[in-house]
Amino acid sequence: MLKILFDHMHGWARVSFFLAPIAIMGEALLDLQQPTLMARIVDVGLARKDMTYVWQTAILMAVIAVAAFALGAICNAFSSYAALKMGQNLRSHMLAIALAIAIRKR
Repeated sequence: MLKILFDHMHGWARVSFFLAPIAIMGEALLDLQQPTLMARIVDVGLARKDMTYVWQTAILMAVIAVAAFALGAICNAFSSYAALKMGQNLRSHMLAIALAIAIRKR
């Protein structure tokens, strides 16, 4: 099955095929940092009544959320491009096979 996929993926489609999982792993890792940062706000910032630390960590959380959103969008773009190009190449190959069979039957 993977051989069929790789035979019909060339150029940027193949690169996109490998970059999409990397982007989604980056998104997951960033999303996993959110609970840790929230715990630090409660354990460190609120325990010491240090509102500067709370605001800095909250801003960091917002930046991480935006970065995770961007990585998710990038993952969707990469995976969609790879799927569309692979489908296009596969359909072209299947059409060539169908035409070759039709020509042989004449």
